[in-house]
Amino acid sequence: MTSRILVLTWLMLGLCAAPGVTLAIDTGPHNWSGRKLSAVLDELRAAGLPLLYSSQVVGDDLVIATDPGGVLQLERLRIALDDLGLALQELNGGQGYAIVRSNLPPGSRTQTNHIDTAVLDEVSVYASRYQLTRSDTTANNLYVPRDSLEKIAGIEQDVLRSVQYFPGTTGNSVSAQAHVRGGYEDENLIRFDGVDLYKPVHLKNFQGLFGLLDPDSVQSLNFYSGAYPVQFGNHNASVIDIAPRISRDNEYTLGGSLLYSRLLGVGSYHDGDGHWMVGYRRSNVSAVLDQTEKNIGEPHFEDLLLRHSYAFDSGELRMGLLVLDDDLELQLDARGQQATDHDHDIYVWLGWQQDLRNDLHYSAQLSHSQISNARSADLAVDTINQGSLFDRRNAQLYTLDNQLSWQANERTQWLWGLRVNHSEANYHYNSHATYFAPLATTFNKSATTQSQFDAAYRDPDYASWLSVTRQQGPLRAELGVRYDVYPYLRHGAQLSPRLNLKYTVNSASALHLGIGRYVQAEALHMLDSSAATPMFHEPERMQQYIVGWTQNLSPTLQLRVEGYHKDGSRIMPRSENLLSFITLASELEIDRVLVSPTRSRAQGIEVSLIAPAQQAFGWWLNYSWSRVQDQINGAYVRRVWDQPHAVTAGASWTGKRWLLSGATTWHTGWSYTPITISADGSAAVLGPRNADRFNAFASLELRAQYSLPVRSAQLQLFIELRNALARNNECCRDVDVSTTSGTPVISIENSSGLGLIPLAGFNLKF
Repeated sequence: MTSRILVLTWLMLGLCAAPGVTLAIDTGPHNWSGRKLSAVLDELRAAGLPLLYSSQVVGDDLVIATDPGGVLQLERLRIALDDLGLALQELNGGQGYAIVRSNLPPGSRTQTNHIDTAVLDEVSVYASRYQLTRSDTTANNLYVPRDSLEKIAGIEQDVLRSVQYFPGTTGNSVSAQAHVRGGYEDENLIRFDGVDLYKPVHLKNFQGLFGLLDPDSVQSLNFYSGAYPVQFGNHNASVIDIAPRISRDNEYTLGGSLLYSRLLGVGSYHDGDGHWMVGYRRSNVSAVLDQTEKNIGEPHFEDLLLRHSYAFDSGELRMGLLVLDDDLELQLDARGQQATDHDHDIYVWLGWQQDLRNDLHYSAQLSHSQISNARSADLAVDTINQGSLFDRRNAQLYTLDNQLSWQANERTQWLWGLRVNHSEANYHYNSHATYFAPLATTFNKSATTQSQFDAAYRDPDYASWLSVTRQQGPLRAELGVRYDVYPYLRHGAQLSPRLNLKYTVNSASALHLGIGRYVQAEALHMLDSSAATPMFHEPERMQQYIVGWTQNLSPTLQLRVEGYHKDGSRIMPRSENLLSFITLASELEIDRVLVSPTRSRAQGIEVSLIAPAQQAFGWWLNYSWSRVQDQINGAYVRRVWDQPHAVTAGASWTGKRWLLSGATTWHTGWSYTPITISADGSAAVLGPRNADRFNAFASLELRAQYSLPVRSAQLQLFIELRNALARNNECCRDVDVSTTSGTPVISIENSSGLGLIPLAGFNLKF
């Protein structure tokens, strides 16, 4: 199948490049100087360009002062509209364009506008793509697939948690990270402002409780759960592409909650040529724990974000800095665990983009990532196990991205990219542990284990991609191929052909198809140094097949149905804890096992009903049926997070001063491996892998916010309730060894995850 995809890709690339197939579209009025905008729009519509506008937006007094020049009518129109403070917005379903008021000052045409237009084109091609935006930008959007970021309940001031409400995703209720269509958490590519982020969460070694990005610093989040374009590589499950906040007005937010204290400023200068953003968050968790007398240690974390961009006549320059700093001392006395951890991640980037000519756009970005971690842990569970570890790793990554897009005509666009990455990684790891012998036998462990690993790696890797997007009547196609080279890996050169199709049936219906190969390699800084024999494995390969149907049931209600099938090969071995994922020293636990599949497969059907909050009320509903399995020793067994049935739903209502929102999640209980205890409690035997299930999971999140004008500012008071029904959702198991008449007795009990969690705070916006 792969070879046929590759042949088809190159065949279509060649056909689209053929002079006889690529048509130059140049219809409609030529000299626009001094003409009324409404008259020009009428002529463009008569020439076949589908345009929609209101006389309240396009008045008779609007005159085009200067002809934009160029031969592509769509690009000429964008320039002319921008000079008048208007913008071109693609209609949902790719059925044309609407003229809307711009959120930028008239004449402030920048390269950012150009990029936004390209993004709108992608919406009409790809299946499995969803978007979150800020509500202050949706006034000009005719369609928003989700409520705005600030209306979502349960994300706890954490933009990454919002992903868990999309169809096909699932989380463990603790971590900010998600599994997407059966994939592992590390198979999600997360980007901010075009920069790859590597596990961007606080407490990353302890379940990753909090994401790195404040929702107020985010303009939009584009989520691909599959069939994503060739410029996104090296991850097999999903892409989370986050755009930074941009505002025409200078705005400041001072906020505090039980989780964070924060300060954020965003604005522009020089009539919108320059944009800036400053954001800082500092955790309040330690102070809250001191008041509650919860003796679990001193978790301290903070993050800093600086971004600036400026549009020159020749292009746009942008630069940014993102810092994560964790300094933690944690302990779980009930489980005999204590740990210290220090994480210090720095991302610095410098980007440039410009129109080389009217139909040719170039962008380049140089970024540097420094990822440092040092942790230690001690574990002393009576009778069961004792041990300690020290783990230190440092990585430096230097990345240069280049991308060139060519709008050959109004139907055809080419995209070429080249990425060069140089990585340096250093590891120092040692651990030792002793285990209760009968339980060590249960989990196929030695009674005593010891590990030490010291290594340094330094190597480059490369990627290049080429794609063409072509509109031919009701059919729009993107065909592309990506080539990745990892010199330090066996079979490190990998080719990834991809094809995405959209067929517009009518103004309300569209059919999507996505087929492609996706490759994920083990990065130099992601080596599992705790493994018995640390080593880099061959790149994983994933074949994805997706079919989707979109139906607009009404102007404010959309139905989406998607089916997918994923086949994986060369699956990398990973370690898991069979009893509980809530631990401070996972590799010291007695239930730590190595899972080494040879293949994997995942299938699913997703159904979504979406009624965006165009006015005061909006809601959404998702249902997913899915199955994810690994092939181990010749037989397919389900993964831990396999959940055949899942439902998520949410709603929001906005009044003059009140904002009320809620979200609920229900899914089949996750799988676990049963353990049979002998009659006298002296021995335990593992059953078939993941053969049993916990009870179904259900949770309700609620948010209420009240806004109060205070002079020239606005004070927002909010409260959130996570797991508002205080449901005991089973997630884990606890093992215990007691003594009866001098004889050790083993017992295992199910335990629950997080209970009711209240979150309250304020935001002062001025």
